Amino acid sequence: NISVEEEGRGGGDDDDDEIFDATPTPAAEALPGAELSGATRDEREEYIKTLEDELELVTEQLIESETRLSQTQAELEEALVEAERQTHNPAENGVMNGSSATVSDAVDSETNIRLSEKINELESALKRIEEENVSLHEESKRLREELELVLEELALSKEELEAHDEDRRERTLEFDLERKSHNEEV
Repeated sequence: NISVEEEGRGGGDDDDDEIFDATPTPAAEALPGAELSGATRDEREEYIKTLEDELELVTEQLIESETRLSQTQAELEEALVEAERQTHNPAENGVMNGSSATVSDAVDSETNIRLSEKINELESALKRIEEENVSLHEESKRLREELELVLEELALSKEELEAHDEDRRERTLEFDLERKSHNEEV
């Protein structure tokens, strides 16, 4: 099971910080694939259900991560456009006819610093979300592979059980025929 602790979901603020912890739950570790052959049917079904639940959770987290990634990319693009606009349109930054150059330079500098900080925050958030996205993709792939292996093993166990049942029926039939033959002789 994957746990993602979120400290908020603001639009590109520092509240976007997330801690990604890819640790399996005890239920997922209860029956690793190698030990599944000795497990009861209920244990196997429970393990498969656990894997399916984990896969569903990881898929949901992946969708959320991709949504946050898109939002952060859009905010970064807006901040870059704003920075470009601020750089090329000093009149919109408070530099009006008759204003002193030092006041307008200070306003421009402060605006550029704020935009630069916002861009850095967004780029940092974007990098974190991209890393989380990669981790979620890897976890999803691992869970799908493990589920596939468990299902294959279950199918093989079912085939073995069916073969054993068929063998048992044949032996029972042979035993019944032999007993009938023995009873006729007596």
